[in-house]
Amino acid sequence: MKESIESTPTYIFATRNYYFSNYNLDRVSIKSYFEMFFPGIADFSDYVFDIVPRGFVNVGYFILDKIEFFGLLEGGVVLNLIISSGTKDSDWDNFIKELRQESIYSTFKFGFSWYYDNYSGIELGYRSFLLGKNSPLRFIQGFTTTDWIYNFVSYTLYTENGP
Repeated sequence: MKESIESTPTYIFATRNYYFSNYNLDRVSIKSYFEMFFPGIADFSDYVFDIVPRGFVNVGYFILDKIEFFGLLEGGVVLNLIISSGTKDSDWDNFIKELRQESIYSTFKFGFSWYYDNYSGIELGYRSFLLGKNSPLRFIQGFTTTDWIYNFVSYTLYTENGP
């Protein structure tokens, strides 16, 4: 007996693999981050997931022991979609090219960070889009709690007011 599609379990998954470095040279800090993000959805018969590389370079100057003035350049793109269906044609290739173009984003932000311990801090700053202001990835940009709050507020305003 075949199950109906409504009763088939569906799984949403995501994995992140990243490299982070933090170098302090006297009062200057240099941070870099590179991430491969693999979100997807699957059931027992089909799957789709995408490959999203993202990264940033941050340069900061500690004006006090725990307060840093920083500038950060970040970017990301949906690189590819991997699907279980073998029916890929020229329309699929065009779709992937268009998706890459629409998803690419780059931001620049600057501001101050107050580090309340060796690993955590609070940011106050300004963010500007250099590319991809309408990219769907704009809602997952950043790497800090401050970025997550910004993304949540941005997404909430987007859903209430539209693009």
